[in-house]
Amino acid sequence: MKKKSFLKMFIVVTSISFFTFIGCKKENTSQSNENLEEVSKKNELNHKMVNIASYDEYKNLNDNEKKVVDLINSSINGLIGLSLNSKGNLSDYVATFHINLSNSNNLISDYVLITKSNPKDNVRVVNSESCTACGMVSGIKCAKRILQYIEENGLSDLTVHIHVNGDGCYEITWGIE
Repeated sequence: MKKKSFLKMFIVVTSISFFTFIGCKKENTSQSNENLEEVSKKNELNHKMVNIASYDEYKNLNDNEKKVVDLINSSINGLIGLSLNSKGNLSDYVATFHINLSNSNNLISDYVLITKSNPKDNVRVVNSESCTACGMVSGIKCAKRILQYIEENGLSDLTVHIHVNGDGCYEITWGIE
């Protein structure tokens, strides 16, 4: 009698342990699939991130050039991030950044603002200039042109607008507002 009770108890405990192990294993598998999807999405986002300067180019830039490059990258990547999370079209938005070269200690003086583009709200820009950034070479040229504009006009700060044009490039416009 004790042998049969022991055998039944052994079968029940073994069965419970087996199904618990399988259930935990299955739960871990679903968690790892979710983690894999999350990592995949992050990798996909990393591939979409834009950097207008290679590492070697960036190393050779002066502090003001790095500041402009960082703000352009932040603006473009903000637009990309916004488009990944919204139902709107990327061309429906404009990124605006403000750069202040006179006070590097004031962190609030440099900012990036992304808004929905509205043709009625276009700011009138006097003596405006623009360039198109489609890659690293053109992006660096735009950054240097912005700094040149600041120096030539005796400015200490400037507001720059970035729009996406139809071919995946970025139209960068600046001037005195």
